[in-house]
Amino acid sequence: MEARASRDILLFEGFRLDRRGLCRRDECRVFVPVAIGSRALDVLRVLIASHGDLVSKDEIMATVWPATVVEDNNLTVQISALRRILDQGRAEGSCIQTVAGLRSPKPPLMCGRGGAGPRRCGSRRRAV
Repeated sequence: MEARASRDILLFEGFRLDRRGLCRRDECRVFVPVAIGSRALDVLRVLIASHGDLVSKDEIMATVWPATVVEDNNLTVQISALRRILDQGRAEGSCIQTVAGLRSPKPPLMCGRGGAGPRRCGSRRRAV
């Protein structure tokens, strides 16, 4: 999602985002307001500010819901609302890409031969 900015006005893929909200360019090439919630707008601003770089879920959550504990589903709902609006009439895939990944919840424990490593495989001892 490439954006051009001019004094707090962002233009991207037929849309205009400014401090008043989001507008879509219609058939007459006039920008008309789009009904969208404030949290979805906040998420969109975070994504656009990244200039196409990946933005982590945690970074979005911390920016859009600062000092608030919220469920991941809140972000899912806002991204869904953005996709519904931004992808309407779009020939290609979604302009918001989700990149899935896996990571270990904790660093893996190393197993050495004959107990030489910090933890022996199959043992219940904790590494120090």
